[in-house]
Amino acid sequence: MSKVFKLLVLPLIYLSLTKGSKNPQLKFLRELINVIEEGREIRTIMVIKHSRDEYCHLDQWNPRGSPILRTNEMGSIRISGYFNDQAVILACMGENSDYGLLKSLANAMDNMRQERIILWSEREPTKMLMDYISQQADRYNFAQIIIVTMNEDVDAVPSLHQLNPYPTPRFRQITNISNIRRTSFFGCGLSFQGKTAILKESVVSNIRFKVWSPSGPIPLSELKDYEIVQFAVKYNLSLKLYDQNESKSDHFDIQLGPLFITKDFPTQMAFVSPNTACSLIVIVPCSPKWRFMDVLHKLGVLKLIGCLLIAYAVFVLIETLILWLTHRISGREVRLTSLNQLLNPRAFRGILGLPFPEFRRSSISLRQLFLVISVFGLVYSNFVSCTLSALLTKPAQNPQVRNFKELRDSGLITIMDKYTHSFIEKHIDPEFFDHVLPHYLILQKKEALRMIWNFNDSYSYVMYTTTWKSLNTVQKSFDERVFCESESLTIAWNLPRMYVLGNNSVLKWMLSRYITYMPQTGIPDSWTEQLPKVLKLLYNVTSPRRIKEGAVPLSIQHLSWIWHLLFIGESIATLVFIVEILLQKSNQHTSNMRERSSEDDDFV
Repeated sequence: MSKVFKLLVLPLIYLSLTKGSKNPQLKFLRELINVIEEGREIRTIMVIKHSRDEYCHLDQWNPRGSPILRTNEMGSIRISGYFNDQAVILACMGENSDYGLLKSLANAMDNMRQERIILWSEREPTKMLMDYISQQADRYNFAQIIIVTMNEDVDAVPSLHQLNPYPTPRFRQITNISNIRRTSFFGCGLSFQGKTAILKESVVSNIRFKVWSPSGPIPLSELKDYEIVQFAVKYNLSLKLYDQNESKSDHFDIQLGPLFITKDFPTQMAFVSPNTACSLIVIVPCSPKWRFMDVLHKLGVLKLIGCLLIAYAVFVLIETLILWLTHRISGREVRLTSLNQLLNPRAFRGILGLPFPEFRRSSISLRQLFLVISVFGLVYSNFVSCTLSALLTKPAQNPQVRNFKELRDSGLITIMDKYTHSFIEKHIDPEFFDHVLPHYLILQKKEALRMIWNFNDSYSYVMYTTTWKSLNTVQKSFDERVFCESESLTIAWNLPRMYVLGNNSVLKWMLSRYITYMPQTGIPDSWTEQLPKVLKLLYNVTSPRRIKEGAVPLSIQHLSWIWHLLFIGESIATLVFIVEILLQKSNQHTSNMRERSSEDDDFV
């Protein structure tokens, strides 16, 4: 019975899978999908039709290799976030009642409406239909649509219409389809062809400075906003400022002034570039004094001590080996204790470049070793002395405070703008300003930057690392450092920032690509180099008040940190002296015990 069942069912399954293989519509569709996939991979296919459409041939189409979703105008399905975004959407367009499919299509493709759409029809589209689809494409931000018309006739020639989305959506007929593989159906394009984008000014900054663009003067809030102007020039995009009085809706395409990515607009996460990330730091005034730890850090004392210990160990080992072999060959007795290797004054003198005595009967090999250590000591001591002299003659440029505890204890007031304060309080730590940074003052961004660019060092400031980079460039242009940074004064690391775009914006992919590759061109660095000139005009920036007055001779105050080094050296010497006394007493006690033992043996 089972064999009979298999003989009946298997042919039916085969026929159901191959149904429509001779259908010219589905054959052309398979070839069309293959051509589209050569341009960009297809991971998801969705087929949508009207619930009353019983003659849609797409029901018979079962492609291999890609998951297929089927729905109608009453279904509530969403691809983004649940399926792969590399998708192709096929929609059966029949009667006039099917026009509502575009709305269902827009809901299913929310946040990915620039993906590829194929509208399948058995009737030649009328001008009214194409105008309607063009209006809906402009409304829902569809960018890649083709209309395929093909009836059931075996000799039927397909008719294709492709959407040109810019500057306003309109269809054009593809005439040469004799060789479909040479036809480009979905091209990303590198020009918006004069499309108008509504530009909204920054809502978190009251700074405005105008720059020229082909569309007219554009008010920017920070240097990074200039990327939008250059993006519009490169890709032929017209910019129009958002006017609340003239506009009947709140629609805009780009809002200037990048914001931190938060849960308030998570749709921006899909195209965040690593180049837009920055850290939130506190900069403080520089201190003109040297601290002992600053000197050690600048000198790289750990590396110097490491080199000294390695050279000392190598010298002592080789010297010990030479002495042992020499005495062994000559037949003389040699006594080497652990203290000889632990404290060898000749090695220390040689490494430090000081003269040291030789043995009266030193061998040639031992004298060669002394020569090597003398040359090493000459180079080492001169390197340390040159580094130290350069450090002492250079003005101190160290942070006045190095961590948040010192910042709290100093009573230094920290300046920040309202948006930064709100972001830290809502998204980093609600109690940050109660426990970590209690002394702060909130100002408008323009006033805060005016204080920074005029080098008001009576306060500390919260800023982005990008702003700090610009400020440091300005300081270097004056050959002075008024403000300093510290790694321990970082509030948050690598926070992504992005412009706020309209939902399902057609600019998303192109703008993300532009911002990602922009830093590789070196253009932002060129803008930063021109920043001092711009700031002198905008903020009337003058030289910092603390500009150096010339060379100042060294005084005893410059060597105040050396007392710490002297104290450490004396402490080590005292500790070694105590160890020597204890060892001497231990050796004396051992020798006394040996003498008593030998006397007892003699008595016996």
